[in-house]
Amino acid sequence: MVTELPKVRQDVRVEITAVSVSLDDLESDLRLAARRGRDLRDYLSDSGVQGTYSVTIRTEDQLRSADKAPPFMVSSKGKPLTTVRITYDTVD
Repeated sequence: MVTELPKVRQDVRVEITAVSVSLDDLESDLRLAARRGRDLRDYLSDSGVQGTYSVTIRTEDQLRSADKAPPFMVSSKGKPLTTVRITYDTVD
């Protein structure tokens, strides 16, 4: 993903949806999702993706109760996936 970004870009926005639904309790899922979000943010930042970061922490319980939440991307087995979206403008 990082290597596909143009070298000259502006107004970079990184949106991370960090998900965990596999642990035994909600608090454990939230902690794992938060760690995944931080790890992704740090990796992208360390790789030179500078801009505004938005990290959303999600669990299956929140998905069922939050009707305004963005939909998850899911694996072939139907499990929700942690996702990253990077938007930017190119400099002409």
